[in-house]
Amino acid sequence: MQPLRDATRLRKLRLLVGLSLADLARRTAIGAQRLARAERGDDVLRPVEKARVVQALGAPDVGWLFYAETCSSDENRE
Repeated sequence: MQPLRDATRLRKLRLLVGLSLADLARRTAIGAQRLARAERGDDVLRPVEKARVVQALGAPDVGWLFYAETCSSDENRE
């Protein structure tokens, strides 16, 4: 049952992003690596990039993440 669910999730992501399954898998892997480096402080992700990576990795709703990071970056500018 799990492989079917994963395949369905990949198809939905592919439709949303407009990528082939190979491109989606490659970009998701690259995104996961960048997210890990960003959490260690080795790489800087913009809030939009981070939200897209987290969403591609399977998070159902990342609007709160984007909103929180946008607010915190706006506060840092002042």
